[in-house]
Amino acid sequence: MNSTVFSTRKEDDMLVTLADIARETGTSISAVSAALKGNRSTAKVSEETRRRVIEEAKRLGYRPSHAARSLKSGRTGIFGFITSEIKTPYYGEIASILMAEADQYEYSVLINATGGNPERQLRTFNRLRDGRCDGLILLDGELLENYPSIVDSLIKNAFPIVLINNPRPEFSSVNEDWDVGFGAAAHYLRERGMTDAVFFGYRVECRERTKLQALLRACTGAGISLRFVESGRSLEQAEKYGRSLAESSNRPRVIFTESDVVAMPLMKGLHDAGVRIPEDIGVIGCDDMMLRKFNVPSLATIGFDKVLLGKQVIATLFAILDKRSEVVETINLPTAFIQGESI
Repeated sequence: MNSTVFSTRKEDDMLVTLADIARETGTSISAVSAALKGNRSTAKVSEETRRRVIEEAKRLGYRPSHAARSLKSGRTGIFGFITSEIKTPYYGEIASILMAEADQYEYSVLINATGGNPERQLRTFNRLRDGRCDGLILLDGELLENYPSIVDSLIKNAFPIVLINNPRPEFSSVNEDWDVGFGAAAHYLRERGMTDAVFFGYRVECRERTKLQALLRACTGAGISLRFVESGRSLEQAEKYGRSLAESSNRPRVIFTESDVVAMPLMKGLHDAGVRIPEDIGVIGCDDMMLRKFNVPSLATIGFDKVLLGKQVIATLFAILDKRSEVVETINLPTAFIQGESI
């Protein structure tokens, strides 16, 4: 016959405290605290005491109280991360790296995807700023463009913030240096006699964008004519554009795309329309998405070290939070041209 066993252990009824562990081990609360902190504690306990405390803490199921630590330190232990979306691999990869790096500091990252909706951007920012996190990581550059008053608020309250790929003079940022990668790609194309290209991407009317400025400089320096075609946010539109090039009288020799995610449906459209890659049209993506190497043909791309970006973002945010740095830093990480079968 089955029976249900009810445990009377304290940890099944309520949170285990340092006092509980001290009572069970015959030590003081301060000794328990020092033993559990290990090298992070300024107090000293013997190895025997440390061993007994740790074993008893495990037996009782002790978990550090986040609320108690927050009250003591005045910190939440959380960084807010605002991005337009996380459904595409690039954003997901960045988010995963930031979470792993913050975890090294015993911090968590609260991810907020706004979908690029201005009202949602504002609500998200207000929630995070009002005591829910110790600092912000901003990958959604349109937030500050849509709400200039937020810039004044962040400066006035000295709220820790680090921008990704959206350099501004008011705040520290970590950015991709597109000049290196696009320069290498343009040189590669010129050496092979390819002298005309299209950039297929978002917001092509904003030629002051860092990425577009870098591509323009690279193509101008290599003697490559460059046109711009708006891709919109729809992947179906990218596929449609690829199909349309089969009958186009103004077909480019090479297409630079906004991202690897845009490049893949574009390549499908080209393939379905009978346009050969790279013999008829070459394709170059951006962001070095992990899946791009498994595409057929494998996608050439402009990439950078995402892990290094994550380390720089978290380190910079902690330097601001700990008041070790009051200098606005603009950190630029070089990109690279990564060859693939699509070019």
